[in-house]
Amino acid sequence: ARALLPAASDVPGRLYNFKRIDSSANHAMIAPDGSDEIDGNNSDLELTNQYQAYTLQSDGSSWWIIADRNV
Repeated sequence: ARALLPAASDVPGRLYNFKRIDSSANHAMIAPDGSDEIDGNNSDLELTNQYQAYTLQSDGSSWWIIADRNV
């Protein structure tokens, strides 16, 4: 599954929580919008393990990882 973030400039201050709950071999992905970045990187953010979770926040120009939980 792949979740596409909105443009960081459209939602300054917004927080999103993502958590992977399945145990299949399929990875969950979080994709930045266009040229937006997640922690300075324009690549998709992968959730590879069951129950792994990320909290992301927009500063109005980029997305930042606020919490990374790999349970």
